[in-house]
Amino acid sequence: MRIVMFGNEKQYAPFRPHEKAAGFYQHGIDRDWIVLSGYLPDWERLVCHEYTHLMVKQAGLNLPVWLNEGLAEIYSTFKPSGSKVQVGDLIPGHFYAVREGWIPLERLLDVKHDSPEYNGKGTAQFYAQAWGLTHMLMLQQQNQKVYAPV
Repeated sequence: MRIVMFGNEKQYAPFRPHEKAAGFYQHGIDRDWIVLSGYLPDWERLVCHEYTHLMVKQAGLNLPVWLNEGLAEIYSTFKPSGSKVQVGDLIPGHFYAVREGWIPLERLLDVKHDSPEYNGKGTAQFYAQAWGLTHMLMLQQQNQKVYAPV
């Protein structure tokens, strides 16, 4: 696995899979890649998000887009906590994203990689809602955070 972080947006632009992508995971024949835009304040969260996509791929899972992105967002909050790790923190930006509108649940569950909600104007709402639904399904009994032994 290699992580590539471009120095600025101009350098990253020719490789960006779509306008809203600050980073992406790319499976390769001989190695996997995480590619990020120039230095971002939350680059560690983006690396954990993209690394989750690698784990899903290597586990051989074929998840719906909403669940794949929802899991990646849950695990993007990965933090060491003593001899354990914590995931499941709230992501404040997602609360702001849904203020702009909601994607109906039936549509959210049907989003594909070529859907406008995934690639276009509704991307922020899609990620926010995918995270929220996955968070609710995974963590409703654990009080919003998971602690696991390292």
